[in-house]
Amino acid sequence: AGIVSWLPHGLSFRVHRRRDFEKKVIKKYFNQSVFKSFARQLHMYSFRRVTEGLDKGAYHHALFLRDRPGLCLHMRRLPKSKKGKRQPQGARMAIESENSIDSGYHNEIVGGARGNVNAVSSAGEEKGGARLSQ
Repeated sequence: AGIVSWLPHGLSFRVHRRRDFEKKVIKKYFNQSVFKSFARQLHMYSFRRVTEGLDKGAYHHALFLRDRPGLCLHMRRLPKSKKGKRQPQGARMAIESENSIDSGYHNEIVGGARGNVNAVSSAGEEKGGARLSQ
């Protein structure tokens, strides 16, 4: 495996070599140098880390799918609350927006259960046998 790759079903990606990812990818493309900061940015855009199952350690977002680059144009950063924390309503809005954009395609992939496919509900609940972190 390379430094980072899509999982076979194309719904999630996984970083295989974290140090190389920090040195070669994060630094060059994200103007950061620490993986933890990168992961925090993912969370701000409603990505969820898979915490169980075959896809454990991967990151998923309903609008970040392999071979569907146009979907990510609809991703939005979560708004800050008055206390400075990110509000989860943005995650619900992003997933609802994905469902209105092309729900047939996403449902087909998720319903097809290619490998250990993990879907994210608006609350980050467990679906498809895997638990997703919030």
